[in-house]
Amino acid sequence: YLVPESNRVHHAPLESVEAIPELIRECRRLEIELIVPTASEGFLNLAAARRLFAVNGVRVLVPSVHAAMLALDRYEFTREIEGRFPMPRTYIGEALRRAIASPLPLEIEGREPEGQIARQRITSSVVPIEPAGWDALIGRRILPGPELHVLTFRPSTAVPSASIAIEVIEKFGHV
Repeated sequence: YLVPESNRVHHAPLESVEAIPELIRECRRLEIELIVPTASEGFLNLAAARRLFAVNGVRVLVPSVHAAMLALDRYEFTREIEGRFPMPRTYIGEALRRAIASPLPLEIEGREPEGQIARQRITSSVVPIEPAGWDALIGRRILPGPELHVLTFRPSTAVPSASIAIEVIEKFGHV
């Protein structure tokens, strides 16, 4: 950890009702002025309580509740930004199952950023996913070659302003 044990704040899970008041009390006691979430656990609760933290002199580096909800669901995020700039075709559920039968490759991963479904490149129509699990996946058409997509946002509006493709080097199958 980057923070010494003596300076760490232990709290109830951020998904629980008592977590936010408890965390605010600890921030005031320890004179913490900024919280920077590093995982998705409790992200929505922190976003919803952003003003409550601010009233108590603590800034929380989270977006609005709507933006936080989008950040926690890759499919809904894609639907929100599609049409604003070119992006790969995205599939979910039954549409994803049908897309795997058409020209490949595809990339699949869990809809939730910290879900249990890791990103996989699909190069054949045989996919090790049970039919009941298709709604938990998001799939994207990919072009062969090492490429990383980066979104840039306008600070004042949180609206995507550009999509930049950056070439990266693949080594041992990992980017």
